[in-house]
Amino acid sequence: MTALQVLDVNTNSLEGELPATITSLRNLQNLALHNNYFNGTLPPDLGKGLRLTDVIFENNSFSGELPQRLCDGLALQFFMAKDNNFSGRLPPCLKNCRELSWVWLHGNQFTGDISEVFGVHPNLENVDVSGNQLTGKLSSDWSQCTSVAHLSMKGNRISGNIDATFCSLTSLLTLDLSNNQFTGELPSCWWEFNILLTMDLSNNSFSGELPISTSLDLKLESLFLANNCFLGVFPSVIETCRDLVILDLANNMFFGDIPSWVGTSVPLLVVLSLPSNNFSGVVPPELSQLSDLEVLDLSSNSFSGEILMAVANQNCSLKSVHLAGNGFAGTFPPFLQGCNSLATLDIGNNQFFGGIPTWIGSHLPLLQILRLRSNNFTGEIPPEFSRLSHLQLLDMANNSLTGSIPVAFGNFTSMRHNLPPWVEPSWDFQLSVNISWKGCEQTFKDGIGLITGIDLSCNLLAENIPDELTHLIGLWFLNLSRNDLSGSIPERIGSLELLEFLDLSCNELSGGIPPSISNLPSLGMLNLSNNCLEGHIPTGNQLQTLADPSIYGNNQGLCGFPLSVCEPTSGERAEDHTKLGDLGLCYSVILGTVFGFWLWFGALFFLEQWKFCFLSFVDGLEMKIVVRR
Repeated sequence: MTALQVLDVNTNSLEGELPATITSLRNLQNLALHNNYFNGTLPPDLGKGLRLTDVIFENNSFSGELPQRLCDGLALQFFMAKDNNFSGRLPPCLKNCRELSWVWLHGNQFTGDISEVFGVHPNLENVDVSGNQLTGKLSSDWSQCTSVAHLSMKGNRISGNIDATFCSLTSLLTLDLSNNQFTGELPSCWWEFNILLTMDLSNNSFSGELPISTSLDLKLESLFLANNCFLGVFPSVIETCRDLVILDLANNMFFGDIPSWVGTSVPLLVVLSLPSNNFSGVVPPELSQLSDLEVLDLSSNSFSGEILMAVANQNCSLKSVHLAGNGFAGTFPPFLQGCNSLATLDIGNNQFFGGIPTWIGSHLPLLQILRLRSNNFTGEIPPEFSRLSHLQLLDMANNSLTGSIPVAFGNFTSMRHNLPPWVEPSWDFQLSVNISWKGCEQTFKDGIGLITGIDLSCNLLAENIPDELTHLIGLWFLNLSRNDLSGSIPERIGSLELLEFLDLSCNELSGGIPPSISNLPSLGMLNLSNNCLEGHIPTGNQLQTLADPSIYGNNQGLCGFPLSVCEPTSGERAEDHTKLGDLGLCYSVILGTVFGFWLWFGALFFLEQWKFCFLSFVDGLEMKIVVRR
């Protein structure tokens, strides 16, 4: 075995620790242990005196530090240790392995300065050290790694500026430096990676303006610059990216108009994400020419005016539209009428007005999220909404809607299930939606497909709360506050067992609080104040945790925890009096019977003749018992 050069036991369901005797294989060059269940630490002398070329530990449960002499022979070419539990510093000898070609270390907890690990590696092609805790800055040595095609350092703590020497990596196809602590401006040569397909610099602190133009036709397909401090007008360099599919400039400081050429020069766009900037002006009608566009996010900017994009016929691919937090005006955007694949529509916090069109129920059959809050919509809620069988989030709060809540809302199919059938998007892009949750607006990203709710608060809705709403057992929240609703709370409100937030305050509801409300095991926020409710507040395990009296305030007839103790009514007092009378009669009969028995028996006992007969009877009975024994 000492002559063994290749040990490959990958994908064999092996488990346990790696035996220390492996270090006796003095001629070992290729060690492949991947896709097993190995655990524990590696032998500290592994690699000592060897010329290992291929070391593959990936997809196991190894822990601890890597052996510091793993690359003693400086011959290492393929080093893959991804998806383990390794920690500590990487072996410093890696820096001198000039033959390194592939390094995959992501999904561990490696620490230390990245500049102490990577040096001059002219053959380096593929590097992934993402998801660790590496620190330090990128050294100028990277300029000599001219063969690198795929480089991912995302999710570490690497900091500092990026030097212009980094631009010599002209073989790059994918570059991911996201979720680090990089700062400063990008070098002017940055946009000369003429074969780069994917660039992700999101979630750093990069700053400065992007170049106005470049002499090259860039091949970029995905560009992620979100959550930085970039500024300036819409980057003209994008005009040369005719193959661009995803453009994400979210949460920066860009300003000015969206140029009309976006609709013509980048015809393959699938995702256009520009939220949380300072863009202004009107949306160019040319955007309607982007026939492959699936995600349009212009939220939280300063756009204004009407949206004059053309009504799509058969070419609308839009699945997610976010226009919230701008100054858009006009009626409900008509260009959406032909977008029958639309799943998410958020146009909240604008100045749209007029009625809500009935065609939403028939032309947008796949809608899952519909957010129209804080506009100037008027009129009644179209009953055609009941056709939206996939709808799981409906937010029309803060408008001027009138009429009643449609009974047909009870037919929302996705809300009638504990887990709605969320349709995952086909693009590699994370959606977010703002939801008024438990009294404050929160941004939901992960898990948005699990949340189901209705918010119709702050409108002019009247009449009863439909009993049919209690069929929506998948609801997490229900907010009907600040309307003119009357009648009673539905008796079966307790069937909404997933409900965490219920707000029916500031209406004209009357009658008692249904006892079934105590059946809501997850209810964490309740507000029934400012109504005309009366009677006892129901009790229950979860209700007893809601101890704030204000949630029942301004209901003149309510009593019980956490309000004052209920005073008995005249009927209850009469009933209690009757019960006490009956109880007293029972006690009198019992006492009279006992007293009469002993009075009669005692009188007989004092008569000599009766006393003699009684004692003779007892003696005779005793003799019979003795004889039988």
